[in-house]
Amino acid sequence: MENDAERIREKVLRLIDLKYESDVAFEQAANLAPKTVSNWRRGRSTSYMKQLAKIAPLLGIHAADFLLDAGSDDYGQKLLHLWRRTEVLPPEERAALTETLSEVIRLYLSSHKE
Repeated sequence: MENDAERIREKVLRLIDLKYESDVAFEQAANLAPKTVSNWRRGRSTSYMKQLAKIAPLLGIHAADFLLDAGSDDYGQKLLHLWRRTEVLPPEERAALTETLSEVIRLYLSSHKE
């Protein structure tokens, strides 16, 4: 089974391909360093994980949508599972991801109020 980080990477790349004419155009729109998306595509970097809240609007989705699989209602479990996998990240990357996940949860809750 594919892990959540890989699904998120694939979704990011698919949306970049759909919404932008090139990786360079997306990098410029997102104010990313050159070759960032190339590194994502090659699996050399997972910096997209700590930038989900920033790049989601550029890709036309909510940051929470990166963490949701079609047909799955177990969003809390997915977030918890993803969080537990971050223990292997360097402290600064884990802190950035913590901030992103907090923002994702906040956005999700604010967009799903009854």
